[in-house]
Amino acid sequence: MKFFKPSDIVTVRCAVTHVTKTGSAFGTDVDEESVYIPVRLVEQSRIDIGDELTCYCIDQSLEENRQELSGTARYRAVRMKIEQRFNDILPGHVASDALVGSTVAPQVVKVKDVTLEDARTAINDMFSKRRAWTLAQMNADLRASFPGMNLSVEMENRVDVWIKKMHEIGTLCSCVVSRSSTDDAPMTWYAASHDTFMRLIDDYELEDE
Repeated sequence: MKFFKPSDIVTVRCAVTHVTKTGSAFGTDVDEESVYIPVRLVEQSRIDIGDELTCYCIDQSLEENRQELSGTARYRAVRMKIEQRFNDILPGHVASDALVGSTVAPQVVKVKDVTLEDARTAINDMFSKRRAWTLAQMNADLRASFPGMNLSVEMENRVDVWIKKMHEIGTLCSCVVSRSSTDDAPMTWYAASHDTFMRLIDDYELEDE
């Protein structure tokens, strides 16, 4: 193909009719003239069959513009704009990449897991507030501290083991609280110091029966 001026470019409205195994595509305009779309444009725009395009093309019917690459297509696109994706007009507006036979695989978003270091930093901040916590409360607060992240069951178990180990070596103190003398499931509370429990006991008031 010889040098061409911008004025040589023609605008063609077409619909994609075929995507080849090599990654290029073909479209057809209202006059049933064929438009060749190179692999580069297909990959950049992620077009699929049925999509409506405005293509800025070279007219290959002119002898000086013919290339074997695009076969018998009259036009060869050098730029294009997507006017309407075919999948957008289907019921439910399903994303084009999710269509059966789509040339582009759907993207999977991986949710980041809360790490043990994340958990330790957050728990140290909890105990700096000078209050007591149960293990269930700590795990609930961890979830609230890391929105959009996954606190796995395995990580919850590791946090439980870490808290109990901190209690064993004397870094944390604990207090077992029963609701009554017949309570079969007393709750264990953890705090950074005994003073926290003493303050809670002093502030506790029995309700009149």
